[in-house]
Amino acid sequence: GRVLADLVQPNQRYIAARGGRGGRGNIHFANATRQAPGFAERGEPAEEKAVTLELKLLADVGLAGYPNAGKSTFLSRISSARPKIADYPFTTLEPNLGVVDFEGGGFVVADIPGLIEGAHQGVGLGLDFLRHLERTRVIAYVVDVSGFEGRSPVEDFRNVRHELAMFSPDMAARNALIIANKMDIPGAEANLDLLAATAKEQGYEVIPISAVTGQGLQEALYRLADLVKSSPAPEGPVVEVQPEEPPTNLSDFELHYNAAENIFEAQGIAIERLVAMTDLSSDEALLRLQRLFRKIGLEERMKQAGAEEGSLVRIGKNEFELDLSNE
Repeated sequence: GRVLADLVQPNQRYIAARGGRGGRGNIHFANATRQAPGFAERGEPAEEKAVTLELKLLADVGLAGYPNAGKSTFLSRISSARPKIADYPFTTLEPNLGVVDFEGGGFVVADIPGLIEGAHQGVGLGLDFLRHLERTRVIAYVVDVSGFEGRSPVEDFRNVRHELAMFSPDMAARNALIIANKMDIPGAEANLDLLAATAKEQGYEVIPISAVTGQGLQEALYRLADLVKSSPAPEGPVVEVQPEEPPTNLSDFELHYNAAENIFEAQGIAIERLVAMTDLSSDEALLRLQRLFRKIGLEERMKQAGAEEGSLVRIGKNEFELDLSNE
């Protein structure tokens, strides 16, 4: 679908659907022969649209990794954020934001729920989570190097990066850092060497840390701060500016015959607005509407198209019967 608006600044607004203008009172329809009209105009119907609203977090750094890689623990150690932390996968079910106050500066970090294979196709609510990384300047891949339950840190990194690339090649190409977490667990050193070799081949730097003990956190913050400073903000989506509808005359309408329903259809912005704002329960209003139909040539065009007495014409949501008795 089209992107209607991209709201990224405080107090930024977008009118998704406009309300209709109010109808005119009976005094507006008075003339020399009708000094006290017994009808008024209805309000114009408001626009009706179905729009999809997507919330995307605005952060400088996005934490990406498998479930239980330690992303939330890392966020809680470098910021005042207090995400839910537990020793089981999928503890984080909603994105968390943390503000890092670092040496007079600062940056915002987003911790998204863990990604699994097929996330870019929506597996495990992956699409809901990945979109929160779209506006981040830097991607921090958090990898569990403990080898817990026989997992391969190298494969975990490759799989997560693959999911990002399949979701958005631009996102996967951004400046990134690999954070090798859980270095306090025996066996992590050997896995770190394998991960570092793979990362070097692909041009990534690896920072070993332990979010639990605090090992390597300062170095990780230094590198993230440097990357944030040197990374441009990602561009937002292209917003298509919709031109306002030009004013139209009542006579600017198209007339078609719907053979399947045996009915004529008159389509035009102005004529459909006229019918929608007419009080169809008022005989006076209906008489005025019939005169306007005749004035703009609707009845004549229907006759030229083969309409006869009693033929139906649909305008907007209403249907009218052709009356030739007053000609």
